[in-house]
Amino acid sequence: MWNPDCMHSKDPSNRIFNIMQLAYLYESLDNLEVAVDHAELARQTDQTNLEVQIFLAECYFELRQYSDAADRYEDAFTLDPKPEYANHQGKCCLRNNDFLRVTQIFNQSIHENPSDYVALNGRGEVLRLNGNYEKAREDFNSALVAIHETERPQDEKGRSQIDKEKNNALYCLGRIAQEEDNTLQFFRYT
Repeated sequence: MWNPDCMHSKDPSNRIFNIMQLAYLYESLDNLEVAVDHAELARQTDQTNLEVQIFLAECYFELRQYSDAADRYEDAFTLDPKPEYANHQGKCCLRNNDFLRVTQIFNQSIHENPSDYVALNGRGEVLRLNGNYEKAREDFNSALVAIHETERPQDEKGRSQIDKEKNNALYCLGRIAQEEDNTLQFFRYT
């Protein structure tokens, strides 16, 4: 049970726990702004708390504050260098149209793991948006091969994530074909 006296505790872990309990409460009430305020207070107390960084990143993403979300995922990656944190950071940068930063993130992920289908899809999307269809097509096809070679996860969330990435690659390949066709038609009529 929450104890308001613990909010002023000298023990930082106890203080963070109680502040985050409030943050989770406000999140469950769909009051993300107040949840973020509390989580930011916890982050100021201890910037090395991975749970706080991820909570903030997810809240900022939901609030469409992609730059802040990317910064928190970057902090999470610094604390625990899991590829998923880098990929989430890259997706936030992509949503924020920070193409230089997203390209650097996904290039690094692909350098470390050439079969990282999330990073391949992300970099392919940046290439497609910049009109580099040939290289984008290569990345999307590589992502599809990597997905095909990946063992299917046992849990529903994992299977759903793989299906989402596969559908994204297929959709973007279709968009490339459509955009190339529109470009050809434009030049045909000029």
